[in-house]
Amino acid sequence: MSILTAPSLFALIIKGILFAVARGDLFHKNTALAVFLMALFALNLAEFILLVNGASSDFSLWAMKGYYVAAVSTAAAFLALALSLYSRDRLVASGLLMVVSLLSVFIVSSDSLIAGIQPISYSVTSMPGKYYWMLQAFIILSTISGLIVLGINVARAPDQVARQKSAVILIGTAPMGIFTIGIIITMFLGYSVNATVVQSLLSTLLLAILIFTEAKYHLFRFLSYVPLTREYKIRTRAQVLVNQAISDLYENHRLALKDLRSEFESALIELAIQSTDGNKTHAARVLGIGKATLHRKIEGLNI
Repeated sequence: MSILTAPSLFALIIKGILFAVARGDLFHKNTALAVFLMALFALNLAEFILLVNGASSDFSLWAMKGYYVAAVSTAAAFLALALSLYSRDRLVASGLLMVVSLLSVFIVSSDSLIAGIQPISYSVTSMPGKYYWMLQAFIILSTISGLIVLGINVARAPDQVARQKSAVILIGTAPMGIFTIGIIITMFLGYSVNATVVQSLLSTLLLAILIFTEAKYHLFRFLSYVPLTREYKIRTRAQVLVNQAISDLYENHRLALKDLRSEFESALIELAIQSTDGNKTHAARVLGIGKATLHRKIEGLNI
């Protein structure tokens, strides 16, 4: 039994707890997201079994094959998830499902992809079969494509929430995706390594982020701490205004209330317009003012 069993088990338990408290859109309204998260859980479970059994058990070979079935499922579900945030077209998802199904059957029924397992200093790793490169190519292409699609979504998704969710998933999956690609390249160069524990911990962090940002307020709050985002600029602007007001009041013993009110009003109007995806009629309703009043304020404040 590897010393890495404990952190792998910890990641598995945390995932189970997070799944138990998850609710709403996280599972019920987005099939690709549900499959992606469950595939990550299966990946973690297979890793734990391998760490417990080592390379000596006959069951370990099946656990390794199960690990790679989960790996290709994770990569495909990640790409499908990225695409689902921009479009509901099921054609690509159906194609990915077919490819994953074929690869999974090939992994389980043949030694051409996974020929066996072998111990390394800290864990176990797979023995590549003749067509192992197919797994590497599929995982790398799906991961890179998913990251690219998420980046496009951030700029061009049809609504604000889709853009925000794309940004959150991109931030959460980028370290995991980069690490996975690095591991695959290292193995391609002939080194015996694996993604033990690190991948499980990164995927657990991703799951925690997704659950935290399920509510729109938390989604905005999370992104408000990410530099270069619109949410970050709005929060920073409001914070600067508050700090400046406190400074003027206590150090200069004066407060330009009229100017300060205009600045806050401008920031709140921008936030309302952003939260309603540019729908000024809806934004006016949120702010409790008429549409004509909102347009007048927008012109007067140069928003």
